[in-house]
Amino acid sequence: MMEKVTRLLALLLCLTLTVSAATRKKKAAPAATGPVSILSDVSVVDVVTGTITPHQDVVMRGEKIAEIRRTATPGKTIRYAIPGLWDMHVHLWNRESQFAQYLANGVTGLRNMGADAVRVKRWQAEPGSPRIYTTMAPIATKSSGAQLPVTVVQTPADAKRAFDIAYNGQMNFINILDMPANAFETLAEASRHDGVPFAGHLPDSVSAVTAAQDRMSSMEHLFGVGLACSSKEEELRNRKLLLGDKPDPAEAAKLDAEIISSYDPFTAKQVFGEFKRFNLRQTPTLTFWERRKDAKAQYDFALFLTGEMSKAGVPFLAGTDSGEAGTTPGLELHRELELLVKAGLSPAQALRSATLEPAAMMRKAGELGQLKKGFAADVVVLDANPLADIRNTRKIRQVILRGKTVAGRAAGGASGKGR
Repeated sequence: MMEKVTRLLALLLCLTLTVSAATRKKKAAPAATGPVSILSDVSVVDVVTGTITPHQDVVMRGEKIAEIRRTATPGKTIRYAIPGLWDMHVHLWNRESQFAQYLANGVTGLRNMGADAVRVKRWQAEPGSPRIYTTMAPIATKSSGAQLPVTVVQTPADAKRAFDIAYNGQMNFINILDMPANAFETLAEASRHDGVPFAGHLPDSVSAVTAAQDRMSSMEHLFGVGLACSSKEEELRNRKLLLGDKPDPAEAAKLDAEIISSYDPFTAKQVFGEFKRFNLRQTPTLTFWERRKDAKAQYDFALFLTGEMSKAGVPFLAGTDSGEAGTTPGLELHRELELLVKAGLSPAQALRSATLEPAAMMRKAGELGQLKKGFAADVVVLDANPLADIRNTRKIRQVILRGKTVAGRAAGGASGKGR
């Protein structure tokens, strides 16, 4: 009798678990709803595999992709569909948004690295805006002026308060400009425990390997990477700290030259291995280095470091520092993709840095960054193959955001011409 009861209870438990699992699965993938639109007869670029499937219909229902299927009436015109692009380092400083320029150039997502947080949060909620992933006022050791409000952090207690501000304000991440090493450790510990990621400039007081092990989500501008790869890292770090935040230009240039000349391939291999191990994504902002006309050696070194990290399998994010003087929203990203390829990435890898990798870093790999059933209906239609030549990302025919055409020749928008 007891044996029958035991078997019955086991059967009931199994059925309960099965129903529960099915319910969870159903909740994780709700059906798309809303009006249906079809992007007909396009060659779909798979950014994961770097392959292309021709003659596909992308069926969109509301804001999501409902289905991708073989087209019934293949035509002679070949168009290429890629996921909407992300610029992962911008500053939304302008009081009037520049979203039309971003969208006209296929940039459907932006990571804001610092601006008026209230204004950006308002834009973030507006349906017509690109997708925005944003920070609070960035962390720094002292105020830097009205254009970029900061959260001043000088002690571990300050770091904990800054984390609480981000957590309570429901910010997507915390951006660092500078902070002391002990405060960095406090922030990193809070981030690991409570789930708000942190990114930004690597403080001079913190090694790149430590940042990786502390689960920093991305490092910007390659700051500190060359130093980490130097055979004289500790000596040069101490000298850099002694220079302070307003160094003599001649001394700073001399130190930069020593960092470049002391690059050690064996040390670099260990550093890049830690970046890959902990998924510390690099945002080289090569356009930032290209714009610095007085720093040719540093620009060349940035290209070199990017190429070496690519060989080592380090993941990248495409970012431009758009919002700074001399930048053109949207166009800058296409130039960044071109420079990533110049540095040694393949066109497919460069595309991943503006689609797949941003989604993964933002913990949205199951909904953004690919053209797949159930994913966001953010699509850029091109007139030429971006895997054959990354410059073809400029040849934009149509831009779709949340299932609606928002730019491109189909909507009377810009075609993405630029430098």
